[in-house]
Order: sequence, then structure tokens, then C-alpha cells
Amino acid sequence: MYQERRVEREKKEQRIDERISNITDKHINEEVLRLWNLKGLSGKRKRISKLDREEAHKRIVKKKRLEETNKMHLDYLQRHGSDQDN
Repeated sequence: MYQERRVEREKKEQRIDERISNITDKHINEEVLRLWNLKGLSGKRKRISKLDREEAHKRIVKKKRLEETNKMHLDYLQRHGSDQDN
């Protein structure tokens, strides 16, 4: 049981690292524009600052981590959920 959990966590971290390494400047710029729209700054600003890029990168990483964690939980439920229903 513990071995299975450890293996799942390692696989999840590998998938997260892979997805994070695939983040491009295009993804970051799109996320900055999304953040500006949420904050109501899209009409006022034209230049993307370093802080904007860092905030967008952190937000993308957070999303990727959440997606992979949710995927891991869903996979677990698919494997073991039918056992608990009986």
C-alpha cells in the first residue's frame, strides 16, 4: 500500500515537472493577459513586466499541479472505487 502511494506520487511529480518544462513564453503572455482582464487592467497596460511574467508563471504551475493532483485522485477512484461500492 505504501509502495503504491509512493510510486503514484513519484509519477505525479514527474508529470508535473514535464508539464512545467513545457511552459512557453506564449503561455505566460496569455496568462498575463488573463490576469489583466480579471484585474481590469487590460485597457491601461501595454507592456508586460517581469513581475507580471513571474506571477503568471506561478499561476500556471499552480494550475498544472492542481490538475495532476485531481487526475491522480480520479485514477485512484477508478481503480479502487468499484471495490468500495460492493
